[in-house]
Amino acid sequence: MLGLASRLSLPSRGWRLPLRAGLALVGGGSLAAGFVSELSLAPLTDILPVGSLAAGILLLIRALPKLARDGRLRRLGARLQQSAGEEFAVMAAYVPHDGVELDIDLVVVGPTGVFAIEVCEFAGEVACYDDVWYRRHGSTAWRFPVSPTRVVRWKAARLKSDVADSGFVRTPVESLVFFPYARISEIVGSTITAIEGVDMLVKHLRGWNRSPLSDRRARAITRSLTGTLGIAS
Repeated sequence: MLGLASRLSLPSRGWRLPLRAGLALVGGGSLAAGFVSELSLAPLTDILPVGSLAAGILLLIRALPKLARDGRLRRLGARLQQSAGEEFAVMAAYVPHDGVELDIDLVVVGPTGVFAIEVCEFAGEVACYDDVWYRRHGSTAWRFPVSPTRVVRWKAARLKSDVADSGFVRTPVESLVFFPYARISEIVGSTITAIEGVDMLVKHLRGWNRSPLSDRRARAITRSLTGTLGIAS
């Protein structure tokens, strides 16, 4: 599986579209400003390019954090791939086929099943009560803006749809919330398994036994999800 996974190049849709649009608008605004200036249309010089430049800059501001997170996910995916071993295929920033822009942080396919993993990059101490997550510092707590357990359930359903559309209707998708940098101090009432640290995640992936896959099926699912059906075994 490692040989297959190393040749996979997954597109990430979350940042490329706003980045390209932002660059196009900034370039168009600059070109329009120069064109209007050459024609000595002074009033228009102050009006026409402003909207294009402002919209372009806003799109660039939107794209850059997503681009940075995409890079971090890919580095984390490479680290997880190295730790998990060649029997697993790790896909970072997986783009589902449903057209929604929100990617799935990590998808893992291997002998123990198919996993959708939500990566939470918070540091410090975290806790969960009935699927509501908090960052904690001493006696003070800050609620997560969005519950990662609820998000990953929705993402897993999208991944399950892709797996089923590929012909693997009965193959389940397991949901995980992963904290690579935080310490989980308490969990009460979480509907999704939450794990801290790469080593513990690898241990969970290897030890899961509810939905085992043959090597042939795991390879077929990986190829189907990445659109690389032509890759040789």
